[in-house]
Amino acid sequence: MTTYVEERLPGRALSARRPFANDLFLSNYLLATYGGCEFACQYCDLATTTIRPLGETTHVFVDVPQRLDRELEEIDPGDVVGLILSEAYQPAEREHRLTRQTLQVLAQLGQPTVILTKSPQILDDLRLLEVIHKRSLCVVIFSLPTTDHGLSEKLEGRAPAPQLRLDAAQMLHRAGIPVGFALLPIVPYVTDPTNHLSRTLSKMAATGAEFVVWDYLGIPNERHNERITDMLGYIARMPSSYYRDIYGSKPYPGLDYRTKIDEELIRRCDMLGLDVRVPHRVYHRRISPSNEISLLLRHQAFRDRAQGRERLAQLHRSLAEEAYLGRFDQVRMMQSPLWTTIHGILNPPAKQENEDDGGV
Repeated sequence: MTTYVEERLPGRALSARRPFANDLFLSNYLLATYGGCEFACQYCDLATTTIRPLGETTHVFVDVPQRLDRELEEIDPGDVVGLILSEAYQPAEREHRLTRQTLQVLAQLGQPTVILTKSPQILDDLRLLEVIHKRSLCVVIFSLPTTDHGLSEKLEGRAPAPQLRLDAAQMLHRAGIPVGFALLPIVPYVTDPTNHLSRTLSKMAATGAEFVVWDYLGIPNERHNERITDMLGYIARMPSSYYRDIYGSKPYPGLDYRTKIDEELIRRCDMLGLDVRVPHRVYHRRISPSNEISLLLRHQAFRDRAQGRERLAQLHRSLAEEAYLGRFDQVRMMQSPLWTTIHGILNPPAKQENEDDGGV
């Protein structure tokens, strides 16, 4: 049983502006409507920041909508706000509707928004999502590390069943909301076998989703390592020593492992028609030019690195950083194969006036 604790935010609603564009979730600012998470997924590193067990207490930040309303006046209307710090649609939302109130503020001001969730409850706010997307940009990403129901129960605590998330994604797609999936996290020896990835991606593609993003299981400290060891023992009686060759003494898997999985995922996504990042067409001219170009370059850098074009990847990462800061060196930008697209973003075609509508 989760206890809800209503309280005011200890600081600002929005995080500080990110030092670079988040290439997985597009976000410049992060936002949480709740603290903690009732789903209490076994792999979640949020547990490393809480004193009490994850899922035992949810903090309800009752003043988020009011704080956000004031803070949005201070940020660029072309920046993206990401509801990704905690689960925006955990069961507390049924009672408190803080996420709905927050979306109302974002819709009123037309602020580009990305939501990461595990819950089909997001469909309750479909109308607000449509308003935000009409005025700027709204992208929904369902976190789904596996589509296997039995495995999900062992990995994801009290999270909604995978099929419910797949069905919700299909409904959002039909409503015209850009939707994708996040394989978060990829768990070595558990969710990374080729046949498992193939089944998972095929079910995602069948919903009409446009893209898939992913990241790897992090083990930031010894406390979290104990949770992961318990999880592995529960799933497959697998000792944590299996991870030594992959992780070594690092909190994330080594580059060789990540490169191998990246290559496999890209290959399979290409076969299924799934983009491996939010596709450019989704955010084109819906966010600021500096954000758009930076994301376009970072997404290309990811593909370059995965396909062995490291020098080109370095160029694109460097140009992405410059673009994010509003610095556009045309000579350097022209070195990129994306220059024609970048030039088009920087020099949009003039709007043609229609004489029938009174244009002069």
